[in-house]
Amino acid sequence: MSTSKHVELPQPELSLTKATQKYNNTYLTGKGCRLVTRSEHCVLDGEPKYAFLRRALPMDRVRSFGKELSKLEYTPVAGHSRRKCMLGSPGGFLNFGWHPTNDVLFKPSEENELFYYMYLPVLIDAFAILLHQHFPEEWRRQTKQAEAEGNRLIGSPKWEPRHSHRVLRNPIFSSVAVNVDTKCRSHTDSNNKNGLSCMTTFGDFDGVTFCMPRLGVMFDVQPGDVLIADTNREQHGNVSGKRKGERISVIAYLRELA
Repeated sequence: MSTSKHVELPQPELSLTKATQKYNNTYLTGKGCRLVTRSEHCVLDGEPKYAFLRRALPMDRVRSFGKELSKLEYTPVAGHSRRKCMLGSPGGFLNFGWHPTNDVLFKPSEENELFYYMYLPVLIDAFAILLHQHFPEEWRRQTKQAEAEGNRLIGSPKWEPRHSHRVLRNPIFSSVAVNVDTKCRSHTDSNNKNGLSCMTTFGDFDGVTFCMPRLGVMFDVQPGDVLIADTNREQHGNVSGKRKGERISVIAYLRELA
């Protein structure tokens, strides 16, 4: 079982609304933010904000998953991404899981069958277990919300695709974003159904941190680490210095589906 220290944060100077006015669509610098280096979790005003978990994933699986990620052909951000926070970013991306407005899978899910149907459920199941361990009430809330989506969940036992797939007992994520060497401006994931998303990274890199400026914290999420965060309400983005090496981030979330 992954363990983490409970941390009491000072009350933020900015409200959620004021933080959005100040940071939204800007490149974050991390000025005044504490770099979190050990496993810890934070609850603010009764709401879970983050759990940063060092080496929470088995490294043999991390290496295996990383090899599969390196085989994928990513869509360039330039000229293809519609997300404002990604405008002007280098790198590439792929979206997996269910389209938010149409009852169909994103194309990369079908174009990368082995990855989507067999590898991805293993990773997001590990995310779900960690969410249950550290924020059980949020896990229960998200489980109830996910049940409303029926088969539109990655690994759902109600899902009957053309391909064999790993079935999860309690699937709670509808979507996964994979980004490679991107630089993301500050934003909120307001279309997520639940405030908590789960992310990890793959590759051999240095010089990029994940920042939550209103809370005054940032995280150097390395392969094997997991960050569970309230990205739905909190402004967040990358602080990019002189990045070295390839960085692939994988983020799982429950989307508000039509």
